[in-house]
Amino acid sequence: MLLNLDNEQKTRKLGNWLAKILLPGDLILLSGELGSGKTTFAQGIAEGLRISGYVPSPTFMIVHQYDGAHKLFHIDLYRLSNPAEFTDLAVDEMLEEGIVIIEWPEMASEFLINHDLKVSIEQDSDTSRIFEFDISNERLKRKFEKFDPAILLSNAPTN
Repeated sequence: MLLNLDNEQKTRKLGNWLAKILLPGDLILLSGELGSGKTTFAQGIAEGLRISGYVPSPTFMIVHQYDGAHKLFHIDLYRLSNPAEFTDLAVDEMLEEGIVIIEWPEMASEFLINHDLKVSIEQDSDTSRIFEFDISNERLKRKFEKFDPAILLSNAPTN
């Protein structure tokens, strides 16, 4: 599935919609260049999980943990010096407790063969982003089949 979004608000709304269908144990991979909107999308997911407060890019901390409707682990692998460091993060344990979002999964791709959803974000212009979804999880596939992009245009909350 491809989706072209022309502003940050729609990116956040898409994340908010996605949050409503995620469950603990779901692994979400976010790929894209610097500034493509990975963290903005993750912030939308956090909002949808009713996580209060600012959700920054976890670049310097590598892992941020948040409590909301479900526990959320937000991981950024950009600063890993080698892929083997990924095993020290204990992502399997995080998946037992909550939802895991990983930015820059390419940095440890050999360890991330199994995922529920991979979102590739390409910057089309200063404000426009193209989202491509690779969905492995059957439950999420069924939900995405019912996705109506019109919800991103309305001012109504995404339920």
